[in-house]
This record gives sequence, structure tokens and C-alpha cells, in this order.
Amino acid sequence: MLMASEARFRQLADSMPHIVWTADAEGQIDHFNDRWYEFTGHSRDSQTLPTWESILHPDDVSRSRETWAEGVESGAPHSIEYRLWDGRWHRWRWFMGRAVAIRDGADRIVKWFGTCTDIDDRKQMEEDLLRVNQDLEQFAFSASHDLQEPLRTVKVYSELLAQRYGDGFDEDARQCVQYLQSGASRMETLLRDLLTYTQLMKLDMPTETADANEALQAALANLAGAIAQSGGTIDSGPLPSVRVHGTHLQQLFQNLIGNAIKYRRPERVPSITVRAERENGQWVFAVSDNGIGIAPEYKETVFVIFKRLHGSDQYSGSGIGLAICQRIVERYRGRIWVESEPGLGSTFRWTLPA
Repeated sequence: MLMASEARFRQLADSMPHIVWTADAEGQIDHFNDRWYEFTGHSRDSQTLPTWESILHPDDVSRSRETWAEGVESGAPHSIEYRLWDGRWHRWRWFMGRAVAIRDGADRIVKWFGTCTDIDDRKQMEEDLLRVNQDLEQFAFSASHDLQEPLRTVKVYSELLAQRYGDGFDEDARQCVQYLQSGASRMETLLRDLLTYTQLMKLDMPTETADANEALQAALANLAGAIAQSGGTIDSGPLPSVRVHGTHLQQLFQNLIGNAIKYRRPERVPSITVRAERENGQWVFAVSDNGIGIAPEYKETVFVIFKRLHGSDQYSGSGIGLAICQRIVERYRGRIWVESEPGLGSTFRWTLPA
């Protein structure tokens, strides 16, 4: 009966498109399916089974050996990505290796069953996408950095033009100079925000926690003028310390509270609350306001870079602030979303690991 079951298993394994293998309780390989021999070019007639290390990429040998030994010792499911040498096409290919322990009635491991799935196309796409993103970030950084100097020249000389010859301008000329100065100021803000956006991923992941209360106070200090001018109030509860760069936390608070002040209803004094609650192993932060609100159809698009729901003549800004917030939160494996009702206000929530 056991021999018949073994034969049926091997027949099934040989029909599968993946590399399939088995090992004994101690982790010693005792069978490969036909796909293995087709891939490696080894002969099934050999008296000894070939080893994994004979086709593993040199950079992956040590890591694979250690994780397999840990898996055999613990009995936990095994999963690892590595490169194997393709004997047919003479090149390295990426595979996802998985293995699970087979146990008897007494919960003792009697066998290991493993598979290797070709993920080379996916890895190549990931690497290509990473290179494209890096190129785009470098382009955005260079463009936003290099354009600042000529823009500064335009701004300075337009101001000099207005100061020295403004008295002799007619109304049309004065308006043209105002358009020139206004456009240069908006472009300056846009380039500064774009530069901030491109540099968000430059910092290494933090090794220490940052106090969200301190980050909030720093953001409020920067917004003191706008808060005083609007007459708004900010109410905050106790906030946690999280493993996030303090500058990133400050940017989150500053962008969201700044937006709450900017997008206020004319007849209403801004009222903003900041809260944080722990839920399911993560912190959920919230910034709520009583502003103009956001229509349901725009709750996703507000986070798109350069996406503006209002013209610059109504509300100033670059359309990058919320994209910066989303990029920061996703950097730490969190998510950000908005709950809003037009005319009543908005609540922006985001998660960070606890």
C-alpha cells in the first residue's frame, strides 16, 4: 500500500510544471521530479542525487543553507527566494522555494514536501520598475533643483522692474508684472514641494522612535502665523511614540493641519482635532476639521500628485501636499484615507505600526 502511494505521488509530481522534491525527516533530499532533471540537465541514472548547492547562485548558498536548517529544526513552513542555474539556457533564474512538513499521528515529522516556482519574469519586472522609479526620481530631483536658479532670477528681476519703473506703468503693464510675480511664486512653491517629494525615500529606516507630540508642536510652530490669522483652534489628545522619522511625522501634521486651515469655510472659524488610537497592533492617527469637505468621488484622487480640486485663484498650493503624506505613510507600510462630507468637514486618518 505504501509503495503504491509513493508511486502515485511520484507520477503526479512528474506531471507538474514546477520543480517538486521531497526530503526525509532530517531534511536530506530523497527525490526530485522530472522537471528538476529537465531544468538542471542532470541525469536521473546517476547513482547519487545532485545537491541544491550545485545549482544555487553563490550569493544565495549561505542564506539558503541557514534558512533550511532553521526550518528543519523548527518544523515551520519554509519559504525563500533564490537563483538557480538553468542548465538548458545557461543562465540564472529566480525561483520561490517552499516546503512543508508531513507529520504522522503522533505529530512527528516523517517527510518534507517542497516545490520551486519560477518567478524570474516577476523579478525582472520588479527590477525594471525599480530602475524606472529611480530614474524618474532622479529626473524630478534634478529638474526641481536646477530650475530654482533661473526661476529665482525671474522673480528678482520682476520685483526690481516693479520697484524701479512701476510708477511709470499703466494699468495693463502693472497687471502683467503682477502675473509674472505671482506665477514665479507659484512655481517656486511647486519646485520646493516636488523636491521634498523626491527626497522622502532618501532616509534610511529609523532605528529609534519619535514622539508624535513633539512633531505636532513643531508643525504648529511653523503654522503659527496661519493659525493666528484664521483664528483657528487645534485640540490634541496624547499622542504615541512611533518608529518613524520625526521630520516625516512633522510633515504629515503640517500638511494636514495646513490644509484644514486653508480649506475652511469663510463664515466658520477653523476647529481642528488631532487624535491617535491603537487598533490591531497599529496606531491610527486622525486630523479632523470643520472645513469645506470633499465630495465622495474625489476621496481617492486627492492623493494623486498635482491633483487639485480648486483653482489657484481660490486656494493657493502646488497639489503635492497630500501626495507627500501618502508617500510618507506608505514608506512605513501604513495607509492613509479621508472620510468627509461636503460642507461639514473632513477627517484624514493614517496608520503606522505600533
